[in-house]
Amino acid sequence: MKFRELLSKNKTLKKQIKFLLHLINLISRQYRKRNKILNIVAKLLPKTFSIDVGASYYPHPAFEVFRMSSNNIWAAIEPNEQNLFYLNDWIWPSKVTSFKIGLSHLGGPQTLYVTNMDSGSSLLKPSIAENNSHRIKDLNYFFPFKEVNIDTITLKEVFDKLNFNNSPFVIKLDTQGTEFSILKGLPEDIIKNYAICIELENTLLLDPLMEGSTPFYEVLEFFQTRGFELVHLKPIQINAPIVDSSLNSSYILNECDAVFLLSNAVTKTRNIEFQLSMLGAYIAYFLYGEAYDLALYILQNNKIEDNNNNHLNELIKILKSK
Repeated sequence: MKFRELLSKNKTLKKQIKFLLHLINLISRQYRKRNKILNIVAKLLPKTFSIDVGASYYPHPAFEVFRMSSNNIWAAIEPNEQNLFYLNDWIWPSKVTSFKIGLSHLGGPQTLYVTNMDSGSSLLKPSIAENNSHRIKDLNYFFPFKEVNIDTITLKEVFDKLNFNNSPFVIKLDTQGTEFSILKGLPEDIIKNYAICIELENTLLLDPLMEGSTPFYEVLEFFQTRGFELVHLKPIQINAPIVDSSLNSSYILNECDAVFLLSNAVTKTRNIEFQLSMLGAYIAYFLYGEAYDLALYILQNNKIEDNNNNHLNELIKILKSK
């Protein structure tokens, strides 16, 4: 039976295919529009720094718009040198450099706890508290671990080697429990005055799987009292103890990916370079409404070069509600 004949006799199938084609067309339009926005904002970005801490296997996806800018300096920080293979085929306009060394709060010699599956390795010792013992039945991910002495540097040393010149910067940290302590290796005035975006992984457990992990409430308080707002939170469950899958059980929260951005009000007190950089941060996390508001503010309150003026108007036209 020919396909057209089959469709004519099966109305349900015809409706399903029509819906699927509509969905494909919708996704395609959204992709094209997203890509156009990325290209416009990349042209608007001034000099910025993108710091990718824990940069194994691929560059941080959320920072794509910054990689698309020739004014961006990208730093990939990863002690496992073999996991930075992708830098050999870097295709982005952003200038890239790498640091093949671990980071710590104070720098210097540190003990690395290399877990049985090395993706869980950390400067913090793995520990399964009694409260979590029924949730972690398979200990093979963590144990046995071995202790290895390594050299580390601080985030401030990274910034010094990058010749950081007080430009806006974005940073992502994924280091198995030490993210917040590594960030605090930067002087507080650098975080407060030049950071526009911080994404980090953080435990949500009462008894963290890595000893000495910072509680999330401390992280939240730190950023909110320094002019940042929490704009995205991706909770990750521990997915145990395992029960009948048909029950669609919920589980205890294990950790989260959290994104803090410089607040809208603080951004509007900064100079034009910070405001244009924040457009990139908003677009990175699909905060189109925030980007629209800021683009309007920039046009109304700053003297803009003709090229940037055109790009901003083009961006506003795409973002404006139809």
